[in-house]
Amino acid sequence: TPAIAAALEDAAKRCVAVTLVTNSPETNDLPEISMVGRGYYKELLAVNDTPEVAACENADAGIHIWEWIGKAPDDPVRQGTMHSKFAVVDGIRALVGSYNLDPRSEKLNSETAVVFLQPDLSNRLRRRFLEDDLKFSREVTPEQAAQFESPESVIERFRKSIGSLFEKEL
Repeated sequence: TPAIAAALEDAAKRCVAVTLVTNSPETNDLPEISMVGRGYYKELLAVNDTPEVAACENADAGIHIWEWIGKAPDDPVRQGTMHSKFAVVDGIRALVGSYNLDPRSEKLNSETAVVFLQPDLSNRLRRRFLEDDLKFSREVTPEQAAQFESPESVIERFRKSIGSLFEKEL
């Protein structure tokens, strides 16, 4: 949503390292929705080129987007769809739950989340994310994000347009 995008961009400008992982079209049960979501990557990653982020002493500051592909480079087994929903803030606060960040979940689903202030547990969750989840993902570059926004392939554009028809509902 625009509010979530603004919050992420504001955090990046405060020198926060924001790492997002979402399903790729290969692992999403609704691949066209992933393709629609990809259309927002370029705008989100553009915050990394702002003077505020460039001035950060934290080298990891900014927004980093990864897509879950369900396969590690050294592992022949493909994992399924990533279904976890969690966030870790400052290594001391965390949120875990079933809540999807989309309008459909907000309006129709019965979603829950638990927020806790527990540094040990939050750091374990963070380590698991960095050590396990990212190895099954690929980082999206700004160049890829630009291609995702306006796909060259007619089929990709068609699939994205089909997904766009349902964007507000999903």
